[in-house]
Amino acid sequence: ANQAKPGGRLVYVTCSFLKEENEDQVASFLADRRDYETEDAAEAAARSGQLTDAGARLVRRLRRGDGSLRLTPLTAGCDGFFMAVMRRRG
Repeated sequence: ANQAKPGGRLVYVTCSFLKEENEDQVASFLADRRDYETEDAAEAAARSGQLTDAGARLVRRLRRGDGSLRLTPLTAGCDGFFMAVMRRRG
């Protein structure tokens, strides 16, 4: 089943910073669903209007190479969080 209409976004969020629960799950999904591509999750969070200026700077700084975002107690002073944004092509 398709999770989003063509052009729609699928957002994967966890309260974890474990690779097995985050990047590995996104990679597995993308391997099975070639009709999706990743987008910049940090920029999506910053553009949401829900962050302070300092929060937007923080998520942009913590952006990962694949566009996902991982927050940890060490890097962000919060619980563990992960976010990836994928857009369905078409």
